[in-house]
Amino acid sequence: MSRDETRDETPACLLCDDALPDGETDRQACTTCQARLARQLRALPALYHDLAHALRPGPGAPGPRVTGGGSTYGQAPVNEGALDLRAWGGMVSALQAHEDDWRRVLKAAPAPARGSVEGALTAAVEFLGAHLWWACQSYPHVDGLANDVRQLRAAALSILSPPTGDSTRLGPCPAQYEDGTLCGATLRYIRGADSITCRRCGSHYRQAAWLALAADNWTDEPEGAPA
Repeated sequence: MSRDETRDETPACLLCDDALPDGETDRQACTTCQARLARQLRALPALYHDLAHALRPGPGAPGPRVTGGGSTYGQAPVNEGALDLRAWGGMVSALQAHEDDWRRVLKAAPAPARGSVEGALTAAVEFLGAHLWWACQSYPHVDGLANDVRQLRAAALSILSPPTGDSTRLGPCPAQYEDGTLCGATLRYIRGADSITCRRCGSHYRQAAWLALAADNWTDEPEGAPA
């Protein structure tokens, strides 16, 4: 839906459907939603990396069991949800489709070959992030990217959030929004991961940062802190 199709005369943000604030009425998406989308987009490569730890189901992971001929077979040897997100056709293909559309509209050269899935994902995120201001300002289909990023993030976090026994509560997320408000969402360390991502604001914390948080000795700014 384009902004021209909104219900009243006040232009609305395509991403949150709220009226665009003064000074932003010529935009497709408000700057608050742009900042949120930028954080969530930047967090995808880290989530992709962390999904590698989830490829092998844990001993209590659900899955079909088939018995017969005196043998019992447990769940599949890999977590198919994590594999689907990490393979071609998962995260990377969704983002590359948007990159291809944006390049076409911007009359930019086609994306070059990038080798590995992880390299292609990182490059797509970098391109989309670098042109996000343009998209939120002028591209009437920027909500398509926002929807896909939100769904990919939710799918990854649903896999990276195991039962409580496999995670440790670290404390509230200390990231601040630009108005000074603290995020405050509960951060959890997932066994085997080397980083954590806040489910609410998308801020990303590497090991040294979340260890300091767990020790109540927070000093570092998180990567991708909310703006």
